[in-house]
Amino acid sequence: MYNGWKSVHGLKHQSVDNAYGMTEDLFGPTTLRRNDLYLLYKSDINERFRELQEGDIDQFVMFGDSAYKLRSHSRSYYHANEGVPNYRGWNSGYKHVRISIEWSYGVTASSFKYLAKHDKLKLLSSNYISKVYTVGILFRNFKIAIEGGQSYKYFGLTLPDYMLERYITHVETYTSAISEYHLQECEGNVSDRKQASNDRLVRR
Repeated sequence: MYNGWKSVHGLKHQSVDNAYGMTEDLFGPTTLRRNDLYLLYKSDINERFRELQEGDIDQFVMFGDSAYKLRSHSRSYYHANEGVPNYRGWNSGYKHVRISIEWSYGVTASSFKYLAKHDKLKLLSSNYISKVYTVGILFRNFKIAIEGGQSYKYFGLTLPDYMLERYITHVETYTSAISEYHLQECEGNVSDRKQASNDRLVRR
């Protein structure tokens, strides 16, 4: 769990935020040594985002850093050799959109000071670091649903009525779906391990 570039040990999450500044999806943790492409692959976020909008006329896409290559529902910077008209204009506009996620990180840290106490969040002395961070993200979403934030003003949005109630209902439904997804994944992993074990016994 050591990052040679920043010279720190740590955990890493992948988050997807909406234009209101609320985190819609949080995947992790993984060791800080893993790159963004690994989290993108393991989270299966593009496929889950596609399934979420299946049948809808209007399709939303995610904007990410260089790990988010062109997929059905994710975009990143375009390069000159990709044949995209006015790709420079797209990339320029994209930079102005992506800055909002940095604001979200700042709100989390400034709203919940405990998350900035490095001595309380040491990997070898605590086994609940990821849970603390996840709860901090959840409460930040509550805060934005009630008070708004910098992102929704930047994008010229208006907070919907009863946004907190709607969000909590969404979280309950989404949590149930994710729990079922992970349950199926775990069952699949157990089945794969059993098959691999049987194969080894046969070879012996």
